[in-house]
Amino acid sequence: MTVLEVLISGGLFVLALGLCGELAVLGIRSRSQSMNKNGEFRANLTLLHQLQVDLKETRQIYLPDLSDLAPHQPGTDSAALVLRLPGPDGSPRVVGWNTQASELRRMIYKPDFNPLVPASHVLQPNERMLTTQGIGNFTLQLEPPGQNYGSKLLRIRMDCLRPALQKIDISQRLEL
Repeated sequence: MTVLEVLISGGLFVLALGLCGELAVLGIRSRSQSMNKNGEFRANLTLLHQLQVDLKETRQIYLPDLSDLAPHQPGTDSAALVLRLPGPDGSPRVVGWNTQASELRRMIYKPDFNPLVPASHVLQPNERMLTTQGIGNFTLQLEPPGQNYGSKLLRIRMDCLRPALQKIDISQRLEL
């Protein structure tokens, strides 16, 4: 074997090794991007699941007034979706949901919340606020009771800007 053959075979080996390395880097980058997109969508679904749990436990909807059967966007055309739920110890708990700058937020208000007195709309200190990024549209609409055998169904539509304009459209039965 001559020196020229060794150089050519070594060069081809390095070229093949570089190509395999580049393919491995592209595969790792693609996996990372898809994991990030799945994580963002999963965060949106997790918060939406929390909204469903809150709606199942709801005893009263303070804001907005859904009786007009029109669509409402908490954070845009109304301050927030504010619900009264039973707390872990049985005392009332007031939970609010709204969107602000493509962020869906769940907030806990002080129990003396009164929808008619804006000064009482105070967040509970030391309560964890749940948030998720990338929400383009968050719409609530009470469905006409005549279409659902008298049941109150709340339709929730959510557009997730990330990843790739996912649309979520669910209906939740209210036990008010």
